[in-house]
Amino acid sequence: MKIRGLYTQKRSPFYWVRYYDKLEPDPKKKSKSICSKIEISSADRRRIEEAALQNTDPVLKGTPEVRAFVEAFRKGLHQVWVESKVNLKMGCEMTLLEAYKNFKIARTIPGKKDELKQKTLLNYDKAIDHFTNACGDKAVHLYTKNDFHDLLRYFEAYSFKSSTNRKTSLKPGERVNLKDMTLTSRSIYIRTLKALWNYFLTEGYVQSQIFENIRVEEADPEPIPLDDMWRIINFLQGNSNYPNAYYVVKFLFLTGCRVSSAMVQLKENIDFGEKIIRIQNVKTGKRKGRDTYQFPLYGELERLIRDEMKVSSGDSGRLFSHFNLNELNYTAPLEFWTRAMKRLARLGHIKKVYTLKQIRSTSATYFINNMKFDIYRVKKLLDHSDVKVTEKNYIQYNVDLVRQVLDEEMKMSKLIQNSITEV
Repeated sequence: MKIRGLYTQKRSPFYWVRYYDKLEPDPKKKSKSICSKIEISSADRRRIEEAALQNTDPVLKGTPEVRAFVEAFRKGLHQVWVESKVNLKMGCEMTLLEAYKNFKIARTIPGKKDELKQKTLLNYDKAIDHFTNACGDKAVHLYTKNDFHDLLRYFEAYSFKSSTNRKTSLKPGERVNLKDMTLTSRSIYIRTLKALWNYFLTEGYVQSQIFENIRVEEADPEPIPLDDMWRIINFLQGNSNYPNAYYVVKFLFLTGCRVSSAMVQLKENIDFGEKIIRIQNVKTGKRKGRDTYQFPLYGELERLIRDEMKVSSGDSGRLFSHFNLNELNYTAPLEFWTRAMKRLARLGHIKKVYTLKQIRSTSATYFINNMKFDIYRVKKLLDHSDVKVTEKNYIQYNVDLVRQVLDEEMKMSKLIQNSITEV
């Protein structure tokens, strides 16, 4: 058996090994050799002498000792190369969970620009949990595109109990309806893992990005129909079963702000003189570099705050302090909404059960379709970074209103009048 790279030199009693240095910057110096310090066997000496007489290259067999040396040397070369590329000590390989722990330490330093919120970290936790369930926890540099594909198959087969179907116990023969994971949820987890892998790349834990963005559901915004929205507000007004619920729901509708922004709204940020409210953008304020955005304190909104909620200039504290603040789940203290929706739907007062987050889309659609605002003004009112976000995720095209306008404009009398005007 010939040992690859093994040779001898004149006037040297030892075996030598040729190798290729991938880390050598000079291409002319990449081919190198090293002395094994292992003496040439008598059998190989005889082969060298016979080959010299026949003017051919000798086929060296080596010894068990030199074979072990060559194997260990080649493994050592590979280890040095991997460490240079991955910045990872193979003697203490870092697993995915260990690398993720380093990520959380680095991204939770108070005051840093890239500091992650606790709620965002919970989403990372869920993504990591799904990934390890699908592919296991192994050395982070060993994951490949195949693991990404295994995760997609895992998502395809994954089912869970929806919040409306969760039961602690089942009756004999009763079945629980399981819900598939939506494409949107899958996309969120994949984007989260991709962001995590980018951090690993920066730190040198891995060599390449293994995650790709996947398609998402192109669902139209689903605002609450305006007649249902007013029924909900009227139902909550003065209802002793839902104290203070009316104020926060109407505030959300009149401003179109996020639930998180309403829950942290401060009375001192309401300027009755300038007719402006500074609304805190909890979700993206830190990324944008400004914590608040301005919203006009128009008549109906001022009547709600000043006349109904009895807030006056100089007051301080949270506007909705009667609800506890849960920074991990801002909607959790507003459980009245779910109870009210179920009751109204059961009585047939509203068409279906709605979520609190749908109020923001309802406001955006109301501003566009009923108040006739242009989309750029609505983008400012909702403090979006891009008008495409407003258009795609928050505003529903109202076919009925367009039909009414077309019916009015396309009447024959108006067509004749317009023609005469043009002439």
